Amino acid sequence: MKTHLTLYAWMLCLCLFICSCSSDDNNNEPQQMEEDPVEESFTGDYRGTWNSVTPSITYTDFAISAKFVVSAANPNRIDAQFFATSNFTSCCSTNANDGTMIINLDGDTITSFSFIDTIVDCEGSFSGNGMIDANGNFIIDFTGNDCDGDHVGQLLFIKQ
Repeated sequence: MKTHLTLYAWMLCLCLFICSCSSDDNNNEPQQMEEDPVEESFTGDYRGTWNSVTPSITYTDFAISAKFVVSAANPNRIDAQFFATSNFTSCCSTNANDGTMIINLDGDTITSFSFIDTIVDCEGSFSGNGMIDANGNFIIDFTGNDCDGDHVGQLLFIKQ
C-alpha cells in the first residue's frame, strides 16, 4: 500500500509540474526590439518653404530644399545640407550648399534647430524648435539674423 501511495504521489507531482508549464515558457529567445522605422525614414531629400518677416523684407513661401541624414552616432539628431533653391543646388555661390542645419529630436518634437547660413555676403545664424506632423513634415519655428536683419519665421520641409 505504501508503494502505491508513493507512486500516486509521484504521479500527482509529475502531473502538477506538467500542468504548470505554459506553452509560452518554451520561447526563451530574447525579444527583439524593433527599430524605429520613422527615425530611419528621416534620411532623404526634402523640399519646402521659408516664411519669415524682417524689418526690410517679408519672405512668403520661398522655395527651399535640404538633404537630411540621421546621425550614425545619435539617432535623435539630423545633420542637413540646406539649399536656398527647390532643386538641391546652391543659389548664390560656388559652395556645395547654402548652409548646414542640425535638428535634434525627441519623438515627434524638434527640441532644437540650428542653421548656419553660408550665402555669400548674407551669412547668418538661426535657431528654433518645432514638430513633425502626422504626415512626417518638419515644421520649424525660428529666429535669426543675416543680411536682411532679424528674422522671425517658419520653415516647412516635406520629404520627396
